[in-house]
Amino acid sequence: MLIIDRFEGDFAVCELDGGHKNIPLQKIDGTPREGDVLIENGERYEISKEETTRRRRKMIERQRNLFGR
Repeated sequence: MLIIDRFEGDFAVCELDGGHKNIPLQKIDGTPREGDVLIENGERYEISKEETTRRRRKMIERQRNLFGR
């Protein structure tokens, strides 16, 4: 699973198990944002809206549990 950590120039710097991978923005379909989950599809990458939403909800839940809100 690739998760966009940040953008540097024309690249999305993605986290993956054990490291990072730089992906050229022109190879990503759609409008990528930090935190999006990418799925490799041949030489292109797609944003997984379902997985991105699941991860964001999980992070919100963790914050609520941590800060008691």
